[in-house]
Amino acid sequence: MTSFSKRIHFFEKRMEPIESTGVQILLVLGSVLFAFVVGSLLFIPFGINPFSAYGTMISRAFGDKLGLSYTVIRASPLIMVGLGTIIAWKSSFTYVGFEGAMYIGAISGTWFALNCEEGGIFGNLPWFVFFPLVMLVSWCAAGLWVTIVGFCKVRLKGNEIIMSLMSNYIAILLINYLVAGPMRDPGQSPQTSPIAPYQHLPIIIPGTRIHAGVLIMLALIVLTYLLLTKTRLGYEMIMAGSNNQAARYSGINVERTVLISAFIAGGIAGVAGLIEVLGVHFRMMDGITQGLGFTGIVTALLGRLNPFGLGFAAFFYAGMNVGAEAMQRTSAIPTSVASSIQGLIVIILFIFDVFRKYRLVLPFHPAINKNLQAKIPQEGGK
Repeated sequence: MTSFSKRIHFFEKRMEPIESTGVQILLVLGSVLFAFVVGSLLFIPFGINPFSAYGTMISRAFGDKLGLSYTVIRASPLIMVGLGTIIAWKSSFTYVGFEGAMYIGAISGTWFALNCEEGGIFGNLPWFVFFPLVMLVSWCAAGLWVTIVGFCKVRLKGNEIIMSLMSNYIAILLINYLVAGPMRDPGQSPQTSPIAPYQHLPIIIPGTRIHAGVLIMLALIVLTYLLLTKTRLGYEMIMAGSNNQAARYSGINVERTVLISAFIAGGIAGVAGLIEVLGVHFRMMDGITQGLGFTGIVTALLGRLNPFGLGFAAFFYAGMNVGAEAMQRTSAIPTSVASSIQGLIVIILFIFDVFRKYRLVLPFHPAINKNLQAKIPQEGGK
């Protein structure tokens, strides 16, 4: 007789994964709450009350006008990188090199901006001409950068995850060379000359640092949603990502769809890098992205690859970063604590995601006992 213990199944596969929006929101909120509980242990060595620490983090990020404005500014590039992630990943193009794409978009836009000044290649351009053109330059440069990896995937059958990870290092080292060499501002640390004041993104809310890049980000959220849900191209992207063979049988050119997705996703990430130059730092410098290209991918996953869910996830992550920096100034708690909690959220979310596909059944649940009675041979049977 087969042993009783080998016949006990704690997980039973569901007929179909749960796709309910409410359930997915509960999974995300549960992951955040559980991560906060586990993360509270990280405050013990510093002798800090976790409730007080979390209260400080939330109040500094969302509790006043200044903190909220910093949170919005931090969330904007995260959302834009997340939108690129959604478009690429839904097309079965698992690209993870958005950090490098941000660098390429930022440096190309900076080069264009510096050459739109007196004595530059393009001369002084009116602001209403400059802003569309500089966005186009950054979009095309970063889009083509990502499309190279897409081409290697569809034509050479390369692994886009490995190639995109390696492309990050190429982009970062290339920018390090440019800001420390040909484009360096003489007498300064590795960085370019500052861009002209008229090239700065205008402030849209007086008394804060919220600039017009936020409006670009909001427009891209709506456009991405419309692209994926209301257009033929969006349908082809989702089909190519969900069932490659079925997409081909229905007449969809999967290779072309992947290349278009790569160009769009890279372009959005490039504009995110440009906004960091035109709206925050006003020059190109080493380390300008601060890991936003990687964190943006995480926020897209936390938002369940939904443009609007991404917005909430990025706003939450940005607030944690702003609050953690405030805690470091007031309580000498390193910002790595917040980074650890963010990592815990992702890990726990993936663990909790199992319950969308499997049902937890207790060992002595009536359904288990009934199944066991049916499966275990009766004593004396053959």
